[in-house]
Amino acid sequence: MLSTLRTNHVLTEVSRRVFMPPSRATLFNARAMSAAATGNAPPQRHKFLVYAPDMTDPDALHRRLSVRPAHLERANGEIAKGVIKLGGAMLTPESIASRAAEKKMVGSVFVCEAESLDAVRGLMESDVYYTSGVWDKEKMVILPLALATELP
Repeated sequence: MLSTLRTNHVLTEVSRRVFMPPSRATLFNARAMSAAATGNAPPQRHKFLVYAPDMTDPDALHRRLSVRPAHLERANGEIAKGVIKLGGAMLTPESIASRAAEKKMVGSVFVCEAESLDAVRGLMESDVYYTSGVWDKEKMVILPLALATELP
């Protein structure tokens, strides 16, 4: 009799855990698993690091500043779509030597989230910094990224 009570207690505990009403996260995961099983899963998105140094000719900074508003407008659109997760200008070390130091931009860096390397490459190659000769096309690097920490 005692073993039957223990068995019933264990089964009751297991059934409480297994048959509890699902949370929203559980429902979302169930839908995602169901979509994956039927072939309707959303494409997997990967993170990529983009290193885009500027050209070093005397007119590079002028070209950058002349098309910067268009670059920032487009970047903000990609941020809103969730493609660009983090982005900004790379500065010279002298740019942070003092509060009054001139901020000299020498390139751009991004963390993007997309389905493929080609998708990120296409995004970068259609950017006005790329098409206007701001970024050094020969030195640009785009690599898949495995984050050890969460993005801000």
